[in-house]
Amino acid sequence: MIRIMIHIPVNVRSWLVNYIMDNQNQLEKVLGDEIGIFTPHDEEYASDVCDQWLPQAIERNIVPDIAVSMAGEYACTGNTHFETIFGQIPSRVLEKKKIRNELLPLIDKQSIFYPFSLTPLTMIYNSQMVDEKDLKHSWTDLFNPQYRIIFPERDKPLCRAVGAYLKANYPDEFVDFEKRVSYSGSPVSVGKALCSGEYDMAMTLMTFAEVAQNEIVAINKPQEGEVLMPQVITCKKGCENKVMPLIEILTSEQVQEYLEDQGVLTMRAGGQELENLQNNTMLSKWKDWNSYLSEIAAFADYKLQ
Repeated sequence: MIRIMIHIPVNVRSWLVNYIMDNQNQLEKVLGDEIGIFTPHDEEYASDVCDQWLPQAIERNIVPDIAVSMAGEYACTGNTHFETIFGQIPSRVLEKKKIRNELLPLIDKQSIFYPFSLTPLTMIYNSQMVDEKDLKHSWTDLFNPQYRIIFPERDKPLCRAVGAYLKANYPDEFVDFEKRVSYSGSPVSVGKALCSGEYDMAMTLMTFAEVAQNEIVAINKPQEGEVLMPQVITCKKGCENKVMPLIEILTSEQVQEYLEDQGVLTMRAGGQELENLQNNTMLSKWKDWNSYLSEIAAFADYKLQ
C-alpha cells in the first residue's frame, strides 16, 4: 500500500482528501498498488501533540510514501537526518512547474522539500476595545502591554509559524510576550473570544480573519507582510519515482486553482497574488529550510524562565 499523508489547513484538507479519493481507482491502476490516505488524526499517527504525526511515523516505521504537510512538522524530528528518511524530489518536477519569482528562495537546494503552498497568517482585533489610530499595523502591536492577546493552542502549526517568526525577529520583546499571551482554542474560536470582549487582539488564518470581520472584529494588516505558513511535499526515500503520478495530481492546475480560491498562496507562476508579497519580511529574510525549521524548533522548545 502506498501511504499518503495530508496535513494542510483544515479549510482545504477535506477537499484535497476527497479529490484524491475521487481519482483513487485511476491512480491505483497507474501506480499498480493500493492507496491509503491518512491525516494526523488517524489512530496510527495520532499523538498527544496537536496535529503532530512524524515522530510516531518514524518510530513505528510507517513514514508515508508521500506527504503534503505543514513544513513545521519536520522541525520535531530532533537530530534526525532528513536524507536518511526522505528522498529527493525528481528534478523534472521543478523543471516542469513554473514557480513565481517571489517564492524562488523557497526552493530547497537539497530537493527534499518541494514547496506546495503557503497559508497567510494575520492579526485581528476588537475595534470597540482597540483604537485603530493607536496601532502601528505591525506584528510589534502584539508587544503592546495594554492589549490582551489570544492565540490558538500553542502547538498548532500556525502558532509555531508566528511564534517562530516573533522569537527570531524580536527576541527581547518575545520574552515578555510569552508571559502575557493566552494560548487557547482554534483559529475560529479566537475570533469569538474577541467578539466577547475577553481579548483585544488575536492571530489567525487570513481566510478566517476575512470571514470573522464584522462591526466588532477588524483585521490588523501588518506592514511587514503576513507570516506565511509553508506546506511542502516530501517523498520517502526509495519512493521518489514511484509516487510521481501523485506529485503530478497534487501540483495540477485544478488543485492549485482550488487552493487559491480558498485564500492559499500557491507556488505557481501566474497564480493569485498576495498584496505586497515582494516586500514580505519573512521572504526577504529567508535563509534556507534548515534555518526555518531551527526557528520552529526553538519556539516549540522555549520555556518561560
